Amino acid sequence: GFFGNLKDALFLLGQTTAPPSVKVIARQFCREYVVGEYFLMDGVSVDDRPVWCKPAVQMKSLGSRARDVYLIYCQKGVVGLDTMHPCWTFTTNYSPSLKKYDYCDPQILGWAETSVKSPDQVLPGDWHFPAEAHKTQVPGLWPADPYVRSEDGGQAR
Repeated sequence: GFFGNLKDALFLLGQTTAPPSVKVIARQFCREYVVGEYFLMDGVSVDDRPVWCKPAVQMKSLGSRARDVYLIYCQKGVVGLDTMHPCWTFTTNYSPSLKKYDYCDPQILGWAETSVKSPDQVLPGDWHFPAEAHKTQVPGLWPADPYVRSEDGGQAR
């Protein structure tokens, strides 16, 4: 019907304005599991936002522990926040069948509370990760890391 076509058109518009790649940068030797270049996955969306993937091959130093890492939007917010705030998340959990979150993945690696259209628009200092000294498993309690930033990877659109 009309609304399905409208949703498809809006998704395609989002895909054309989304950067083909997003670079995540941090201090040297910090957050190595999320640092690197993430590539836009063609035609893939979760919660009406595109998905980016950093292939495990970029993390050769981790050997067999290397995993694909995804930048995925979640409208529900992270575990441990008082209210549900939309956020971008780093996660290793992704399946092509995932189209909408019923709840935010509790196994995320990091998150930023925001409703921006793509992760390159997240402001530096808005990304939250587990503290090195205090390894709480509740993402809503993780501190912000002022040194992590995500930006347009500069690939031609």
